[in-house]
Amino acid sequence: MAFWDAANDAQRDPATFSKDEESAKAFTSVAFDPIRIAYIQYIAGLANEKTAFRGTPGRPRVKVQSVDLAAQPYPMVVLADCPTPEPTWRKYLVKTGEVVPEANGSVPPPYKLTVEVIKVDGRWGASKVTADKSRTCTAV
Repeated sequence: MAFWDAANDAQRDPATFSKDEESAKAFTSVAFDPIRIAYIQYIAGLANEKTAFRGTPGRPRVKVQSVDLAAQPYPMVVLADCPTPEPTWRKYLVKTGEVVPEANGSVPPPYKLTVEVIKVDGRWGASKVTADKSRTCTAV
């Protein structure tokens, strides 16, 4: 949940996230590579485009899919999530406030997310997120 909260906060104000070390710390404290670097690059892209998100993001509906505390090199928990639909969470141009049209795929969101969470140096954090965009999910 801390990962999603930090990720959503970064999307709301990508310009600040990209420049402010404290904002970036809030995210990097709950994420590990490869998702950490991928998300930092995504947020930097939003800042470069001068876009951000507003509205209310979908609420997570997380369930534990598997637990492997003996996994090597790190203990791992795999979570499944099918967030609630997000009708007001929209990307917009910061300068004008104009909503950026969505690049709709063949299947509308929300998509089932699989999140790998690992424990490194006594701290749990997301390390990989995969979205199944082949179908719309309704719950996990």
